[in-house]
Amino acid sequence: MLAIVAKSVIFLISIALCVTAFVPLNFVAAYSVLRPLLQPFALLQYSVFGYPISVPVTIIVIFVGLVNLIIRKEWVFNIRLCVFFSGFVFIACLSTIYSVDIKSSIRALAKLLTSWVIFNMAYNSIRKSEDAGFLLKALVASSIIPLIIGFYQVLTGDYDFLRDVRIDRLSSLFGVANAYGIFLSVIMVATGVLLLELRNRKSRVILGFIIAAAVVSQILALNRGTWIALSCAFLVAGFKYRKRVNFRWVVVLAVVITVFFSGFIVDRFSELENNKRVIYRNTFEQRVDYWKAILPLIERKPISGYGLGTSEIVTQKYLRQSTEPHNDYVKLALEVGIIGSLFYLIFLLRIIFYFLFRPVESRLWHFNFGILILSTYFLIISTTQNIIYNLVNFPAFLILVAIGIKTNIYEQSVDGSQLPEPIVPKLVLPLWSGSTESVVSKDMEGR
Repeated sequence: MLAIVAKSVIFLISIALCVTAFVPLNFVAAYSVLRPLLQPFALLQYSVFGYPISVPVTIIVIFVGLVNLIIRKEWVFNIRLCVFFSGFVFIACLSTIYSVDIKSSIRALAKLLTSWVIFNMAYNSIRKSEDAGFLLKALVASSIIPLIIGFYQVLTGDYDFLRDVRIDRLSSLFGVANAYGIFLSVIMVATGVLLLELRNRKSRVILGFIIAAAVVSQILALNRGTWIALSCAFLVAGFKYRKRVNFRWVVVLAVVITVFFSGFIVDRFSELENNKRVIYRNTFEQRVDYWKAILPLIERKPISGYGLGTSEIVTQKYLRQSTEPHNDYVKLALEVGIIGSLFYLIFLLRIIFYFLFRPVESRLWHFNFGILILSTYFLIISTTQNIIYNLVNFPAFLILVAIGIKTNIYEQSVDGSQLPEPIVPKLVLPLWSGSTESVVSKDMEGR
């Protein structure tokens, strides 16, 4: 039965991407909404025509993206502020030449190129401010089915319907609670930006319900790393935008979480000190020891690395342990060398500093506030998780970054700077049918 469902899903996604191929904005939105549906079958290693089930989608995305970059003269190849990300992708491509396992490197490179292409398409397809709202809505819509599946797990207690687990944690379509927690973090930011943007009561109620469901799911996913990373990221962004954020709602949220979920949180952190209760792999202490064991392997090939996507093969050969490092910086240093890993780190830092130094009085403060939270979160959580090869979470993060950069460019154009493409100087983001009033559009109309 699942095999039939898997083939139906891959057929649906492939058709949707082919239909929208000539409208890049719709293409990116379709990918955002539909790609999470494929995640459980990719996790279970389903195949189609003898190849991994995600291969057709990967081929379509890379082909459509590269064709658009070639034929559309107005599109930029290298996104503003993101030269280090493009440099990292280039180094990753080179690493396949001297890889210890060429097949693994090609698979990993296909995933990385998919994310890079989606990033470029999202950035270049935003031609007017309403396009940014359309992609935000797509990201919010992508959360609906995963949230429903997650609460199904809660109601039925079937936490291992995709894979066996040793502790009851929400994982939804991802099958892995950590990956689901990262997805929820992206969704919380996208929903929060729209919630602050829209004035329509009906839309705000629906968005409020979605973000509340995401917060509850985030707690029940029991991801200590995400809780810590999100809290630190919010403190950084909250301090920057302290004059804009209504901290009364933050206090209310903290009280609600304390009243209803403090037991879950306390129990989860108490497991760090009670070794008898730690019955599952990859606690933080174990991860640190593993990173230390990997460092001598990095020293052997500090420039070239062992090839993109080969970390498990290398650690199995030299350490007799085929477990990912659970740290994107260590993983990338092992695979593509220290320079490649530094390029990726610098890319994240540049994004953080870009949104950190946006003016607080900007009409787009809520965009900048949300994406500052998310980019800081990604910087931190990447020290304990592997995100870069995830074809749902990493592209979703990059789409939000593209939205943030492009909307700020539009704001500058309204203030008098030049922009090569036309702009509609009004940010109206209707969430459902009918028109809604936007905070930003009111400010722009008052100029």
